[in-house]
Parts: sequence; structure tokens; C-alpha cells
Amino acid sequence: MVERKYERNNLFIYLKVINYNDNLLYGYLLDISEGGLKLMSEDQKRVGEEVCLIVDLKASEFMSERSVPLNVVCSWSEISKSGRGYDSGFCFNDKENINIHFIKDLMNAYTYLTEYNPN
Repeated sequence: MVERKYERNNLFIYLKVINYNDNLLYGYLLDISEGGLKLMSEDQKRVGEEVCLIVDLKASEFMSERSVPLNVVCSWSEISKSGRGYDSGFCFNDKENINIHFIKDLMNAYTYLTEYNPN
């Protein structure tokens, strides 16, 4: 098992995640970190699949940016603990070009993050 580099930050509400290419619902964001994210979905995701996702923030008052494409690759996908649907983990595909300010703003606005440093 690979050791986690970044602490997970669980969201207090589930945000819709849209597939950038077909504009269809891909899943719901469960947690996020500087290294990747975890989604809940009705269908199992394919490990190794690369996809561009958009977190749906249309109704957000907390974020300066409404949508930023996130290029990710699926690391794992399994039946959720509840037995309904699937949980899947994704790593950011291009860590050098990821909008880290967007990720940190998202964590600050929607997670129980106790300490936030915007720099």
C-alpha cells in the first residue's frame, strides 16, 4: 500500500462532478487534497482511466472561480462501504500545472479544514 502524501479533507456537502468532455454527471466529490480526490458514483470507474473533471460550483458564494478543469487518473475503484454505488480515488495527472489556489480555496470553503494558509 502506498503511503499518503497529503491529508484528506472530507467535504461537509457533496459537490457534483461533471465530465468535461461530455458534460454529464461523473460522480460526487467526497474528499480532496493537494494530491487528488475521492468520488462517489453509481458506476465503477476504470483504474488507469484519465479524465478531465469539473467540480460544479455554479451556486457557490464561497469561491472566486466557478469551475476549473481538473485532469485526473483513476487510482482505485471499489464498492462503497454502504454497498450502494462505488467510491473511487483519483490522482491529479499534471501536478505542476494544477491550480493549487483553486484546490486550497475549495478545501477552505467546503471541508472541515482546521488550518488554512493561502500562500
